[in-house]
Amino acid sequence: MRPALAVLAFSLALAPGVARGQSTGLTLEAGPAFLTKAGALGVGTDAIESDTGYGLRVRLRLGLQSLSLAGEFQTASQDYAAASGVTPENLNARYLGVSAAFHPITILRLTPYAEAGLGRLFFSDESITQDEGSRAMHAGLGARLELTQRVGLDLGLRLQRRGGLRFEGLPGEFKYDPKIFAVLLTIQIG
Repeated sequence: MRPALAVLAFSLALAPGVARGQSTGLTLEAGPAFLTKAGALGVGTDAIESDTGYGLRVRLRLGLQSLSLAGEFQTASQDYAAASGVTPENLNARYLGVSAAFHPITILRLTPYAEAGLGRLFFSDESITQDEGSRAMHAGLGARLELTQRVGLDLGLRLQRRGGLRFEGLPGEFKYDPKIFAVLLTIQIG
């Protein structure tokens, strides 16, 4: 038996009634997101990497027992090294998409989950040729802590992927794949 399953089985045996299924309803979630370096753009023998960045994520989630669906919007900003001279000074991205999360159990007000989603990325810099929007996907893990019956805190880590972005006048492609850590306040609204 895997260690995680053994811990889960032991917890359930010792504390009957503390584990329950995920609740249903509509939840509004919002909070800051922190991005790692998004990737690199090859220029000759060098590569230019974006810096770490920050953003804001807002989503509306519909809980359906152990599965939930969410529509979400995230905006993020990352800078480039000032000496690069060939790329924009910052990479501002907006993500609009949908995601599904699987969260089969809540133990002691903590609900772990796995999520995946699809959406579109929009970049504010006009030198990015796919600025009209390009497909992106994400996958991640997280946990929601129930603070009260209606309010919670969601901590999640996800990898977002979008390859093949092109800058005007540069032959290489830029791969956008930040790892994003988000801390969201959740409020049950329905």
